[in-house]
Amino acid sequence: MWFRQRCCPSNGPSALAQIAVAQAANCTAVVYTSRQVLSFETAAARLSLGRAVSQLFTFLLRNLPEIGFLITKGGITSNDSLSQGLELSQVRLLGQILPGISLVQLAPDHPRFPLLPVVLFPGNVGQADSLTLAHKRIAHPQDQLSK
Repeated sequence: MWFRQRCCPSNGPSALAQIAVAQAANCTAVVYTSRQVLSFETAAARLSLGRAVSQLFTFLLRNLPEIGFLITKGGITSNDSLSQGLELSQVRLLGQILPGISLVQLAPDHPRFPLLPVVLFPGNVGQADSLTLAHKRIAHPQDQLSK
């Protein structure tokens, strides 16, 4: 199930509706940006897009329905997701789910997502299949016990 939208904060409600459709179909919702390198006429234009992405992700995280886990990729994106979207000042580090990729957990008293596991991918860490492997490990931990 794939949905495509331009990244701007006003698309937040539509993106939330698409996430709900994915969840209703028992699918993992994935919100992502292109890895295509974009060129900008000015530094201000580049910064403006970065702000729009951050605002959209923040809106989505603040309004998500119940979720079982979160995977976030990129240093700035991960920081904004935790500090602004989930309004966190601290998390509990559980360890690494893959080399260089941290697994943290929200506090038991978090108002929306108590004990939510969150996978944090730094910007250029991991192999081509690392996101898929991290998803398998966090979405289906029982399958990992026999391996």
